[in-house]
Amino acid sequence: MNLRAIQSCLSFRRAKDKCFAIVLVVVTLVVVVSCSVFDEANSTSVTMCNSNSYELHIVDASVTQQPEIPSVEAVNDPGFRAFITSVTGHVLSKFAGAMPCQENSDGEPMLNLVFVRLPLVTSRGEPISPMPSLNALHSDATRRLDSPWLKLTIGRSTSPQIHAVFIWNERQFLLDQAIMSGVRASSTTPLVSIDDRIFTQFVQNYTDSVLLAASPEAQSAAQSSMSERLPADILWLFRHARQSTRGPFSGEIDNALRSIIQRAAIGYSNLTKVLVDQFFASSTTEIRYESVLDLENVFTVDQYRINQLH
Repeated sequence: MNLRAIQSCLSFRRAKDKCFAIVLVVVTLVVVVSCSVFDEANSTSVTMCNSNSYELHIVDASVTQQPEIPSVEAVNDPGFRAFITSVTGHVLSKFAGAMPCQENSDGEPMLNLVFVRLPLVTSRGEPISPMPSLNALHSDATRRLDSPWLKLTIGRSTSPQIHAVFIWNERQFLLDQAIMSGVRASSTTPLVSIDDRIFTQFVQNYTDSVLLAASPEAQSAAQSSMSERLPADILWLFRHARQSTRGPFSGEIDNALRSIIQRAAIGYSNLTKVLVDQFFASSTTEIRYESVLDLENVFTVDQYRINQLH
C-alpha cells in the first residue's frame, strides 16, 4: 500500500469509522525508558507526547550529564539535532494534520518515530547493543524497509501503526565513505560504538606501526597489515586524518571525524528521506539495503561522497 492509499484509508476511517487503516510506526526499541536494548544507566532517552497522532522518541547512547532530553532543542549534538528536525518535518509533511500525541493517552499513536544516536566511541565500559532486527521490532508487519540508516514497518493492527527508527551512526558515516572509495568491507556486521579503551589501543597501534615507522618501506608494509588489524571504517578515518605526530594523533582523528560528519550530514539526511519516500511510494512487501552501493538506483551517492578531506 502506497502513501496515497494510506492517507485515503485514514480519511475514510475518520468519516465512517470502518476502515482498517495502515499508517505508522515504531520500534519496541523505544522502550529504552524501561531499559531494554540500551543500558539506560548511561544512555539518555526521552518521549515527547502532547496530542494524538504521532510520538517522537530520542535515544542518545552517548554519556551525558542530563538524566533525559526534554526536547529536540535540548539535544547536545548539533548534527543529530538538525537530523531529527529535518527528517521529522519530512515525514510529517506526508500526513496532513498530524499532531504530537497526548501525554499519558491510551492506545498507540498512528505514527511512532524513533531517533537513535550511536557515537563512534563510548566510555560506558561495554559495547552498546546493536539495533534489533525488523523481526524483533515488529513481527506482524505487513510491509517493512530494513537498512543501516532507517528501519520502517507498517504493522498489522486494528488501528494504523507505522514504526520508524532513524539511526544517526557515526561509524556508518565512515563505513559508507570507505565503501564508496573502493574499500571492500562487510556491511552486515552491526556497527556499534567502540569502547574508549579499545579505541585508544587502535590509535596507538596505528601511531606506532604507521606514523612512527622507521622507513617509507616499513610504513607501506604497516599500512597493508592495518587492513587486517582494524575495522574498515576506523582505518578509513585514521588514513584521512592528518598524518602528524606533532601533537597527539587522537586530536587529528577528532578533527577529521567532525569534518567528515559536517560535510556528509546533508547527504546522510537526504539519503534517509529518499528511503522514506521510496517506502511510501512503493507497494513492495519488503525492501532491504545492506550497503550504500545498493542505493545507486534510488539515490545519487555523489552528493554524499567525500573525495578529499583536506
